[in-house]
Amino acid sequence: MGSERYKLLALNLLYHRSFSWDLENPVTFRVPLYPLFIALLYSLFGINDKIVMLVQLLLSTVSIYLVYLIGKRCFNLLTGVIASSLLALDFSSILYSTLFMKDTLFAFSLLVGIYIFLKNRHPLSGFILGLSALIWSISLYLFIPFMFFQRSLKRGVLFLFLFFVPIFLWMCRNYKLYKVFSLTSLQGYHLVLCASWLEANENNIKIEDAWKKLTSSLPDTLSNPFILSSSVQKIGWSRIMKNPWKYLCLHLKGSFQMLFGVKADEIILKLAKIEGKPSTRVKEIIKNKKTSGWLKWGIFCFAIIEVSIIFITLGLAIINLVRFPSFPTLLLFSVSFYFFLLGGGVLTNSRFRIPFIPYLYLIGANLVSKKWNKEDQFLVDSQRRGKNFSSVFKFFSFCSRVFNLL
Repeated sequence: MGSERYKLLALNLLYHRSFSWDLENPVTFRVPLYPLFIALLYSLFGINDKIVMLVQLLLSTVSIYLVYLIGKRCFNLLTGVIASSLLALDFSSILYSTLFMKDTLFAFSLLVGIYIFLKNRHPLSGFILGLSALIWSISLYLFIPFMFFQRSLKRGVLFLFLFFVPIFLWMCRNYKLYKVFSLTSLQGYHLVLCASWLEANENNIKIEDAWKKLTSSLPDTLSNPFILSSSVQKIGWSRIMKNPWKYLCLHLKGSFQMLFGVKADEIILKLAKIEGKPSTRVKEIIKNKKTSGWLKWGIFCFAIIEVSIIFITLGLAIINLVRFPSFPTLLLFSVSFYFFLLGGGVLTNSRFRIPFIPYLYLIGANLVSKKWNKEDQFLVDSQRRGKNFSSVFKFFSFCSRVFNLL
């Protein structure tokens, strides 16, 4: 559904210069850069979906190289190699680079902005990170972690100014159309949908019924999408604050499901050309009656690998943060935590980890590289002191590398 709507926005931009689904009502739910990206490719190469997928695959490949560059520059060569290799094998990143979804372009823009910032903390990174908010509005407050790592007040102010330049322009468009200075009208509907989930969970009813119950008091005369969004946002906050701890538990549960969710099954089912709704958790894959035999156990094995890599990476990243805090480690972990909090929740999907998983790979890989380099240096020093055990040296070096990789 989301893919088709992005394509429709792109086609209307291309042929009618209208950011709208029906050519009558301007869209305020979406931000413009991903549909504009598709429209640009359509204008250059014709209406060809394969071209869009090809360009997204190229962006995904460049993203892998950017992770390598960040790791090499901020940590060491081995960190860049390990982190980029993990990203190259990341199932979520692979899957969504082949779909009409904003995730690949968004992750690429983040990596470019963060690479420029880590290189010399140049304020230009603020402008690129601000553009990312026009791909996915969740980045609206992304300037916050970066402000703690500015070299001077002057650079910080310039970074902040450049960050809000593209956002301000889109807000002006919305003000011109609806007299409301806001980036998107999505947040209000998202919040009341989260409140509906809480209502449904507490009263054991369907989420659709909970939505109708919460929004039944809204007047039918409201036509301004931003005013309507503000109204439902108040309803959502009011319902959540009746039981904030229960909602917090549901939010954290959803966030961890996002982090450890499975996408291996979708890739394998897609390659096997088997239709059907894929599972999102390993236990659902085991119980899935639509797949059987070698395919079922193949999916299960890859799902275990996927979850294990993320679990181990998260553990290594936390250890590295606690034991060896540094400017790059703290920044990358702050960005990851930002998306974990705002991207997670009761209405989540494991694709929402795509923006920050490269940074967890980098932090985790850095700890592995430190241990690796330390053991290799010990063995080299031993040989230099005249201890002749070349065969033992080679065997131990090989075993240590395998152990650290595992």
